[in-house]
Amino acid sequence: MKLTIKIILLILLTPIIYRPLNTYDEGLVLVNALRVLEGDTPYLNFWTIYPPGQFYLYALNIVLFGKNIFALRILEIGIGCILFYNFFNLSKKITHNPLLSYTSTILLILIVFSTPNFRFYPAITTALALCLACLTQFTKYIITNTKPHLYYSFIFLFLILFFRHDIFIYTSFSLTL
Repeated sequence: MKLTIKIILLILLTPIIYRPLNTYDEGLVLVNALRVLEGDTPYLNFWTIYPPGQFYLYALNIVLFGKNIFALRILEIGIGCILFYNFFNLSKKITHNPLLSYTSTILLILIVFSTPNFRFYPAITTALALCLACLTQFTKYIITNTKPHLYYSFIFLFLILFFRHDIFIYTSFSLTL
């Protein structure tokens, strides 16, 4: 079952490879990732409105796969797969119905991609994937009452802070209420 959802996600997310570069978000992130590789530090050597996590993530991607747009797209497909897979897992935990989880995940993907000019924004996509992982672990903690799931949820919550401050705040409030 897990392999099936991963294959479906990969097929549905593959068209991302062919979309044009988003000059502002992706371009700015890539330029700043290159600056990080040259030894610059966000907020010290250059100002940015973005948290630094995405610069380091893209810099790592450049080190591993080189300076090309195809490597960036593969990273975005991977992050998208993680995001929708975490949505699938969370919906399966909540509904206890695999068919409903498959259907809701595929519908979410179709709704997202039917949006005109949809683009994956690196920080938002990564933060949402971490948010869903956090909520999934927290749900497991509530169901099983085992402390490691609580610790994992807070690790994911802390990682969100490196990508989007606002999603960190929203997730923090949702866990405490």
